[in-house]
Amino acid sequence: MPTSKISPEILERIKQTPAVLKEMESRLGNFADVNGIHLHYLDWGGADNDVTIFWAIGGGSTAYELIEVAPKLVAAGYHVISVDARGHGQTEIPDYDCSTWHLADDIAGLMDHLGIARAVIGGYSLGAYVAASFYDTYPEKTLALILEEGGLYMLQRGWDDPEWTGNKEDRALRKESSTWGTPPAYDSLEQALELFADNYYTPKTGMLQEKLVMVAAGIAQDPDGKWRAIHQGNKMFGDFDHDPTQTSSQTLMRLCICYFNAKIIFRNLTVPVLVLEGSESFGAEGKNTSPERDWFLNRYQNLARCIIWPETDHVAHIHRPDWFVRDCLSFLNDVQSNWTNQ
Repeated sequence: MPTSKISPEILERIKQTPAVLKEMESRLGNFADVNGIHLHYLDWGGADNDVTIFWAIGGGSTAYELIEVAPKLVAAGYHVISVDARGHGQTEIPDYDCSTWHLADDIAGLMDHLGIARAVIGGYSLGAYVAASFYDTYPEKTLALILEEGGLYMLQRGWDDPEWTGNKEDRALRKESSTWGTPPAYDSLEQALELFADNYYTPKTGMLQEKLVMVAAGIAQDPDGKWRAIHQGNKMFGDFDHDPTQTSSQTLMRLCICYFNAKIIFRNLTVPVLVLEGSESFGAEGKNTSPERDWFLNRYQNLARCIIWPETDHVAHIHRPDWFVRDCLSFLNDVQSNWTNQ
């Protein structure tokens, strides 16, 4: 049942959300058959613009995660496409044993399908690792990278080194809760959206229709009639508490994320990179450092720009959409001369 925090106005928005999502999907949604995958993506517009931004989503998310920022990037002169990764949103797959490199191949296949030779490749969290994997495999297709909350960290460090992400008690808690598990079930889509609104609404931030649509896009009815998140993170990542002695039993996605090493991926970087991080996200004191990340920023001072948003957690651009647009546009405007000279 809704709580007193949910105003009649927000309840009305919740009721309208399925119709709004349906209209947006009919206008923006597309599928392409690439690499044996029926890949779902959103084309936010701007196809006549010179530069395309392909966006790789975060784990457990959908292509609608750009709902508050993509229209503004399009209005600023960019063509924006966000992609439902394998096992997320409307991209269904029979085999969930895939890596960030497989997801990068899907974006490259989509580029070929659309006839786009080069693009800015960006991503959030898991998607940042996909963007980095894309550059590792397809540097000739990459104009620039946007790495938001990922792509530069070897996540195994968080379990190997308690100094990196907190004390021993924190580490033990992470071990107990380190599996994706079964998504919670709801009796209706409205119930799920009411819970989201109840948890995230504040008088300062309000509750935009866009955020409700973003949440609804990641929920579907299962065969039992319950409504659940439709990502397959538990199948792709497995047990997130990786035991280094059991490497052969881990999924490809789990292994590549935990041992992703920026010193290898970016050993020959030649394109500009924007790094976006929240000050309250994972890491050490300031929670945004690791040897690999520090090496990257020191080595590529002429190519990399790092911006740390204050009072911001891991769900960065979703909480700070205006900052995201501001910093992406500033970065892209500054580096466009690199592309015209190539």
